[in-house]
Amino acid sequence: APERLAINYEAAKGLRDRWIITDRLKRLAEAGIVKNDQPKVKMEGKLSLSLVHYVESPTSEAMEEGLLAQLEKRGLKRGIDYEVTVRSAQRDMATLAAIMDAVASEEPDFLVTSSTPTLQSAINKVKELPIIFGTVANPVIAGAGKSNEDHLPNLTGVSSMSAFEDMVKLLKECMPGAKRIGTLFVPAEINSVFYKEALEKSARAQGLPDGYYYPLVHCGTSFGNYKEVRAYLIHSAPLREKVKKILAKLGRLVDGKLLIPEEVVHYSEWVHMMREDIARRQTIDVSNIRATIHPACHVYKMVPQDAIYDDNILGGNRVAVSTGIMESLGTQVIDYSTWYDCCGFGFRHIISEREFTRSFAIDRKIKVAVEEAPSDVMIGHDTGCITTLDKNQWIGKAAGKDYSLPVLADIQFAALACGAHPYKIVQSHWHASATETLMEKMGIDWQAKKLEFEAYLKEVEAGNFDSLYDPRLAITSGPGYQRIEN
Repeated sequence: APERLAINYEAAKGLRDRWIITDRLKRLAEAGIVKNDQPKVKMEGKLSLSLVHYVESPTSEAMEEGLLAQLEKRGLKRGIDYEVTVRSAQRDMATLAAIMDAVASEEPDFLVTSSTPTLQSAINKVKELPIIFGTVANPVIAGAGKSNEDHLPNLTGVSSMSAFEDMVKLLKECMPGAKRIGTLFVPAEINSVFYKEALEKSARAQGLPDGYYYPLVHCGTSFGNYKEVRAYLIHSAPLREKVKKILAKLGRLVDGKLLIPEEVVHYSEWVHMMREDIARRQTIDVSNIRATIHPACHVYKMVPQDAIYDDNILGGNRVAVSTGIMESLGTQVIDYSTWYDCCGFGFRHIISEREFTRSFAIDRKIKVAVEEAPSDVMIGHDTGCITTLDKNQWIGKAAGKDYSLPVLADIQFAALACGAHPYKIVQSHWHASATETLMEKMGIDWQAKKLEFEAYLKEVEAGNFDSLYDPRLAITSGPGYQRIEN
């Protein structure tokens, strides 16, 4: 396709900073005319097309309109020369998987997909039909093949890859004084991450510096709250000004500015993306371990549109984090009927209704996992959930409900599988539920490790230890903070 440049002069008037539209750019925009003079096509028989969207959006709607318009321009009439069935998964991976199963059974002449998740689902579910894709940033990383030339035989399509090198050149021409540029992306979508990295590479090559701020949060409740607050700040200028004044009084601005993270990341999302790399460091075979997963409500229910789902992990019917790392390590992940339920911690239960929390943790989670699975360990990814499921077991035992089940964070289990010290590193001694039975099944000599740990504690007591924490590296003021001058 020929190079095209479009300039929205009205939008440019409303920009905060002054953009310089040079004469060269104006000439490029005026010359960017595309001619449609393709020959018309004659059909024998009627084609059947199945068009699948992940979600209705301006991009997917534009693709659908463009596809139908081009068929019309080539002389093909809908209802006469072809029939098209259009479906949308409404951003639900389980629905998308069901749609692909239906398409495979219907056997249309062509399957047309829009977006990366739709293409990935088609690759996994539809093996025989010709697939035509669009609005995909990088079909290779989406699983279409090794390169644009070496790909699956039933696949063809158009990548929506942007000309980032030219975009950066245009930006520098329009804003010669620009020192940093920003972009919006979704960490859970590989095409979005690919775009971000491609822009970074192009910007870096042209002298623009890197700049990142991605807080990695462990507590699920904090994560959900931070995500919501960040969204409020981004969408409300008056709120930003109020918060900025308050933080200025507290001395918590960064170079006089309100620092809003580019994205807030839960640690389990990072672990999920690194799961294969972690598995390569594994030293203990855990294929005999039966694990059940408790997904934290505040991680995937408070901001559901950012939760990670994967067709290859429990058919896309469960959130992929935690399950993904456990499957990569080789454990047997066992589903159970109350996987969706809260651990009992809740929003206010733990404070005002302790008995509700205790009964929910035991009767709705631990008991079910033990009796249905039966599980060797329950894996979570939030401190509140793990504490609730773990600490309430001794209360349940006192009430005659002895369902002893080790409860660990996914990264604690991964560390054990990679040979980390079960006490010094994994900190398993803080757990109320017995982890020793799990370690024995994993082949870990916990008694010897405990003796090593006790000897280490004596060294700590004597002051012989190293600390990883340096308060001088804090971004803003706080206990022990000292600004480091460059």
